[in-house]
Amino acid sequence: MSEGVDPGRNMRTPAFVPIAAVCLLSSLGCQRSDQEEARARAEQLKHKAEVAAQKLEQDARRLGAKINEKAQEAGATTARGIEASPEEKLKREADELRREGQETGAKLSRMSQSARVKYNLSASLGLSAVSNIGVDSTGNTVTLRGSVASADQRAQAERVAVNTAGVTRVINELRVQP
Repeated sequence: MSEGVDPGRNMRTPAFVPIAAVCLLSSLGCQRSDQEEARARAEQLKHKAEVAAQKLEQDARRLGAKINEKAQEAGATTARGIEASPEEKLKREADELRREGQETGAKLSRMSQSARVKYNLSASLGLSAVSNIGVDSTGNTVTLRGSVASADQRAQAERVAVNTAGVTRVINELRVQP
């Protein structure tokens, strides 16, 4: 025997290598098999989902057609142009008139508020100063825009606006331009 070589060691190594190789190959085979099963299952589920989606789409179309048919029979109104009953038409028109009336009332209220502030400003500052001041109203808030001749006029315009009936807040965006 040659020096430095252990005869027992040579015997153990070859026996361990085939066992390790068998374990490794069998685990790889299981992983591939599991992956293939997972892919096949995913494809099956995808196919089932597609079939279910197609069925739901067909059902929705049938139901939509039935609803339109029933609506035409009953004379109901829809956005698709099916004729409305006279009561439904009147109700819809009344709702629209009410909404437009409210919008018009709000506009008139804002204009009225602005006019009151503008009148009070002209009485306090004079017509020449007020011609360069714009007044916008939203609710109880008034915004002053434009230019005045002095810082005193700017402060006075804000005081006049806040003391106008119905005004609780003033946004003063007036610029001083002598």
